[in-house]
Amino acid sequence: MKQITILFAGVIFSFALRGQQTIPATAGIGCGEIRLGMTEKQVKAILGNSPEEKTFKEEMTAFWHHNRTLVIDSITQFVLGFDKCLVLNDSLNKTWPLFKIFLLKDKVNCLIVTSYLPDTNLAKTVLVNNILGFNDEAEKCIEYFGDQFIKTPYPGYDEYLYYNKGIHLLFKEGVLKTFKLFEANPEFPALMAARAKILKAQFQAIDKEKGGGINWPD
Repeated sequence: MKQITILFAGVIFSFALRGQQTIPATAGIGCGEIRLGMTEKQVKAILGNSPEEKTFKEEMTAFWHHNRTLVIDSITQFVLGFDKCLVLNDSLNKTWPLFKIFLLKDKVNCLIVTSYLPDTNLAKTVLVNNILGFNDEAEKCIEYFGDQFIKTPYPGYDEYLYYNKGIHLLFKEGVLKTFKLFEANPEFPALMAARAKILKAQFQAIDKEKGGGINWPD
């Protein structure tokens, strides 16, 4: 009886420990201690180390270098708009599964959470809405979030933008690899349409500046 009690206590302790190690991510809210709506000062105080800073144009130029024919007006952070991007380095990624943090008027408005980390074990601790994790199959994730989404194009990935939930899921070879968090907005499709012409013009301007000469569609 004593051995059973000890064993049961050990199981309870194991589950409790696992719970403590989980990094919660909530659609439309945030990841871990980092929340949408926080100021840059608050974010840096939590991170405990200074991430690299990028401007809107620097970020868009990086996308241009990655793929000059991207549909830039389908990328969440550009649709939302931002004036500063905080990029976490490998040192920060030892404890934080965040890739980038976007701010508009000193308020966090988008987070990118990724499984592409120096320590793959860290990615295993991320739990979305207490249900989903990295490497979960797309079918499971889509069944959970539902059928109200925009399927956005990005080379090499299948993307599902749940604008009413505040999460953008990115799948690679059928499993969840990255997701973006932002405030849920039923008017997001209208925002995409309103921002499309502006974003395309900005992307074309970078292409012209770099001497790209893309044959842009109308």
